[in-house]
Amino acid sequence: MASRSVSHVMWFDLETTGLDIHTLRVMEMAAVLCTIDEPLTPVAADQWVFRLDVDVYSELLKDSFVVGMHNDTGLVGDSMRSEIPATEAGNLLNEFMNCAAPDVERARLGGTGVSTFDLQVLRNGRDFQRFNVGDRLDHGCVDMGCARRNLDTAGHSLSWAHKPSPQIVAEIQATTVGDMESGRNLTHRAMWDVAIGMTNFRMYSESLAP
Repeated sequence: MASRSVSHVMWFDLETTGLDIHTLRVMEMAAVLCTIDEPLTPVAADQWVFRLDVDVYSELLKDSFVVGMHNDTGLVGDSMRSEIPATEAGNLLNEFMNCAAPDVERARLGGTGVSTFDLQVLRNGRDFQRFNVGDRLDHGCVDMGCARRNLDTAGHSLSWAHKPSPQIVAEIQATTVGDMESGRNLTHRAMWDVAIGMTNFRMYSESLAP
């Protein structure tokens, strides 16, 4: 069977109950889909908060760092009120890709830390594996965490953004279903981190331009 070419970049972030890929549950997910030729021009964007069941929350309470972080953003409360089960995460991501870009062949994941965490969760995490989400993703990633380490190792300095570009936020807002009010809550943390990853990719690309 012929290999499929990479047709899109999907900027992506997950918020989860922990870091163990095989046992964690997804709490929030954000995705921005762009074509490979225009990797910073959103075709579509969406975000989802998933229901945190009582037994999962009880386990989450054992990790004070994680529960504190998600409490600070309001994600724990919204997750407990959500009607979307975490088991539907993979199905919703497939539906998003199908509706946003029916011509999508293979998407390359973009973001910060996506090559070491998010890609592995999408391929092997229990909320995604049975939907074969990983089959639609390229092995390579646009990982701004790796890009930063490579620049640092090479002795190149680049001032990395800690807030998203207002232009990128506006472009995401124009194509998203969710609430994209300005400030920290884009909503919570996932879409905020996606927008920062896109901002840093633009800065990184501009720094390499002749």
